[in-house]
Amino acid sequence: MVSSFNNLHGPLKLFLVLIALSGCSTISGKVHVFLRNDIRNNVMLNIHCHEGAHDFGPQTLAYKQQAEWSFGFTFIVYKKIWCSADWNDNNVMIKGNFEVYYDVTDFDCDGNCTRDARSDGVWGYDNHGQQPHMIYRWPRLAGKALGEKIKV
Repeated sequence: MVSSFNNLHGPLKLFLVLIALSGCSTISGKVHVFLRNDIRNNVMLNIHCHEGAHDFGPQTLAYKQQAEWSFGFTFIVYKKIWCSADWNDNNVMIKGNFEVYYDVTDFDCDGNCTRDARSDGVWGYDNHGQQPHMIYRWPRLAGKALGEKIKV
């Protein structure tokens, strides 16, 4: 059997290897991406996300509520989800644009990629959800601390 495999041409070998690997959860199946509002109680997070030309439309997430996107994994077309978001921090509108998911770099998710929007930024998790890291820091007015009242 091994000698027969070695006699196959390159593209056919690649195809057979991909078929053999299709049972691995990170190679095939669905990818689930979650963006959760973890800013604080009574803060609404407004998001508008898209993947390529596909517009997911605007959503408003209450505290601890999440948006979810699911799609099949593919080797041919890369998936990248971008979001614009805003929320009100003591009468100051905080706005930002960030990448929620990119399959080229987010391979540590193991099919479930959770992102938490917190008061300092958006956080992701490496090592299968165990190690948090900031993927985006919210822009702030210079000299103003988180939650500090700003006179307008």
